[in-house]
Amino acid sequence: MCTIVEQIKNRALKDSSINIKVGIAERIYPLSIKVEDEETVRLAAKTINDKIKEYLNRYAAKDKQDILAMIAITFAVDNIKNKNGSILDSNNVLMEESLLEIQSLLEKTLQKATV
Repeated sequence: MCTIVEQIKNRALKDSSINIKVGIAERIYPLSIKVEDEETVRLAAKTINDKIKEYLNRYAAKDKQDILAMIAITFAVDNIKNKNGSILDSNNVLMEESLLEIQSLLEKTLQKATV
């Protein structure tokens, strides 16, 4: 059993936050996050930057706004697919279909821009 003092210290450690800076698309973003989330946040930023490089090479797009939009849609679609296993209600299915259609349109637009 933990003493009350140990419980308070443990809670304070869990609740403590830190300020970090992450770089995404050559911009620095200051964030205040929980200590235990730092590794996850840094990994997320790295994943986004890796996707940016991949999409820039694939589509030779010049506008990072388009690239970031495509990445956001891709991550949203993946998130919807992974939520609650593969069980989706009809509203989520419609949203997923819409997101996939938007992603397809963005990809076509970027491909035309690179030709």
